[in-house]
Amino acid sequence: MEEIDRKSFEDWKELLEASMDLAGITDEFTKNNVFKVKAGPKLLEVLEETPKQSSPDVSIAPYSNAMQRLKGFFGSREYRLIQRQKFRSLTQDAEESDLKYLKRVIATAKLCDFDENKLTESVTEVIQLHALNIKVREAGRKILRKGGTLAALVAKIRGYEVDKTNEEIFKKTHQPATEVTVAAVTRERIGPGFSAGMRGRSFGYQGRSNWRNFGGPGSNYGQSGMRVENSSNPCWRCTSRFHAPSKCYAVSKVCRNCKKTGHIERACQQMPTPGTQKRRIGRDDDNVKAATSKKIATVTKEEDEKDEMNVVDEQTPLAVNRLHDLEVKKGCILGRIAGTTSVIFLIDSGAEVNTVDQDTFDKLRNDETSRKQLYC
Repeated sequence: MEEIDRKSFEDWKELLEASMDLAGITDEFTKNNVFKVKAGPKLLEVLEETPKQSSPDVSIAPYSNAMQRLKGFFGSREYRLIQRQKFRSLTQDAEESDLKYLKRVIATAKLCDFDENKLTESVTEVIQLHALNIKVREAGRKILRKGGTLAALVAKIRGYEVDKTNEEIFKKTHQPATEVTVAAVTRERIGPGFSAGMRGRSFGYQGRSNWRNFGGPGSNYGQSGMRVENSSNPCWRCTSRFHAPSKCYAVSKVCRNCKKTGHIERACQQMPTPGTQKRRIGRDDDNVKAATSKKIATVTKEEDEKDEMNVVDEQTPLAVNRLHDLEVKKGCILGRIAGTTSVIFLIDSGAEVNTVDQDTFDKLRNDETSRKQLYC
């Protein structure tokens, strides 16, 4: 509830008495009843705090007695001292206009019972201390220096307010062209080695796996072909450094170690179980076996091709067979029957050179057919 000052009380009293005159009320007791009805609780509280007076007599003129007590309160030296203290501490609010603040300062100054010259000086002093606008402070100094009046100061501040309002209207009706800010996008320059490094890659219909590797988690290039910078922190789902965990392909994957969804086995934080290690070892053994089998198959194929290149004509075993009469000869030359043909052959020991005795070598060398197959 706002405090009732002397100016407010005097204005209210004039309105009340004018209303009673129009209504033709002249009786003191009737006026006192109307006063109690129209006065608010704050004014009645002030009346109760004032000391009682014997004149005019309350038993004969209660309304006049109440008005006299209120007049004495608002005109006392104590009331004047309090108002002057409030006057010196009047500050301007951030949202309060300059003209409104000036009028509030002047209204409070008039409650302090200053004379005309002292009133202007006091108002200017308060404005210099608490006015937020520098133009208001300068206007106060000029008015005081030139001996102007408070009315001239009010007119000058009102002119500032009008200029400020016109400027705001002008800015609203003449909006400047909106500037569009475009964020700069940096792209790393690709060196000459890029094309050479990409020659070995396959694109198109030569293999989908190669295309996925080009933009996959292990590549420096995203799906749009733009280069992706390495992340400082690896992805906790797959340990890759080329994407964020929210964009990882392992979001829906189930870990074969802890059986939880959201990461893969190599990124699992849980200690590997014995079953997982055994399964991994078994898988490695299968890979080794497959590689070994493949290697053996390749060697066998090469040996087959070599055998096909060293084909012996059918006359050679016949010529060798005629050199020996026994089924088993000394050394490593044996005689066997293959189908209907008796064949004399050497047991291959794996050495690059097969050695025979002198007698067998001479017989093979003397034969025209077998001589072509001898190397010495």
